[in-house]
Amino acid sequence: MQTENTKLVAKPTTTALERLNVKQEAFCQEMAMGAKRDEAYVAAGYGAKNVKTAVARLLKQTKITARIAQLEASGFGSLSPIQLIRRLGRVADQAEALGSAAALAVARAALMDIARVNGLTRAEEGQLGSTMTVVLADRPLSEDEWESLHPPLG
Repeated sequence: MQTENTKLVAKPTTTALERLNVKQEAFCQEMAMGAKRDEAYVAAGYGAKNVKTAVARLLKQTKITARIAQLEASGFGSLSPIQLIRRLGRVADQAEALGSAAALAVARAALMDIARVNGLTRAEEGQLGSTMTVVLADRPLSEDEWESLHPPLG
């Protein structure tokens, strides 16, 4: 017996979007964040062989393209400055752990990007070309102070 206040709720059904495996979901997320197709494929954990063919096969699947569209519509690819800083920090940490000269260059670039996002750098033009100068604050800002100065993008 139902009363006027009782609502019938449909039981959730499994959709094509819910049947993605871990690599497919990672690929969709990478694509939604703006990665190139080949880069998104490799970053998702797939092998580096026959990438173009495999990517084309993935993108023919409706569940893949629908998930990418869903993520893009939800603003998934839009990172707040804090999220961007955390991601760049992880990149720097992973690169430093590798220790090679190339990896250390990646770590340095990621750390400079963190400084740029925080507004701690100043571009200067000179006779020898462009340089980036780090401007140090008198003290680190708390996360709340930083967010009040830099609201989320989008």
